[in-house]
Amino acid sequence: MSQIVVGDKLEKFLDVDDKFYRQISYCIGKSLDPKKDNIVITKPPWSSRSAAAHMLLCIVKENRYVALKRCVDNPEYIRREFAIAVAKTQFGFPSYNVIKIDGLILQHPTTGANCDLLKGWEHQTILLIDFGDFNKVKNLTDDPDRGLKLSDMIDINKFCFVYGQWMAFNYLLGIRDRNSGNFVFFTDKQELHSVDNEEGPLDSNGNDIGGDDIIQSSKQNIQKFINDNNSSTCMSSLRLGFVDGWNKIKNFQEFLIMFNPKEIERTKRLLEQNAIVLAKEIFQ
Repeated sequence: MSQIVVGDKLEKFLDVDDKFYRQISYCIGKSLDPKKDNIVITKPPWSSRSAAAHMLLCIVKENRYVALKRCVDNPEYIRREFAIAVAKTQFGFPSYNVIKIDGLILQHPTTGANCDLLKGWEHQTILLIDFGDFNKVKNLTDDPDRGLKLSDMIDINKFCFVYGQWMAFNYLLGIRDRNSGNFVFFTDKQELHSVDNEEGPLDSNGNDIGGDDIIQSSKQNIQKFINDNNSSTCMSSLRLGFVDGWNKIKNFQEFLIMFNPKEIERTKRLLEQNAIVLAKEIFQ
């Protein structure tokens, strides 16, 4: 039997067949021993649309984090989040594991019922998202503790190049809500990720919303790192990264198969633009 600590009161529950340990092991790509490796399941310490009632955080062996995300029980959001995760891998962008499971039950050792924190999770589709070592992650917000600073980067030009790649990726695939909290940087690996990818380019009627907001919010996020001393090289790196990210998708359009027909048509239409000209217009 595997022992799992759940909730604020640190109550102990039993996962009778160790299925949950196998799922977490698969997500992080590392075998966990139910008899030795502790997993704490708690509510996330941040606020978001999902965090209130549709997301939990698993802390594995004190430093590895896996999110349990229900995407507010919206099948379209779940489809998009999972499809974008696959697209990152297929197109060669920095990626992390996302696996999909149907229902989650951790049984109370005496009643056999699902533990309180997971009540209502029994029959929902859930995404397990590998967050890595959350203690080494900073975002692009101005948060004094979690916000990324220039001093956290070894190479600002490399950072800008990768950020430019992500701008092309998000624009072409229509990934909305690119606020400063949705870009995270692992300070140990010097690796930048674009996260929280559930919102797509189409409204509820299937109409294209457009991508100007994706570009504008992304430009605003990077502006704080650019100054008089690095402006020229940073802008050049952003342009080069944008074109490189664009070509990653343009040259392998067969990987768009994980998206629906309207999304594929939209991306192919956008790819008809000249990436070099567009990059110069965006990063002036």
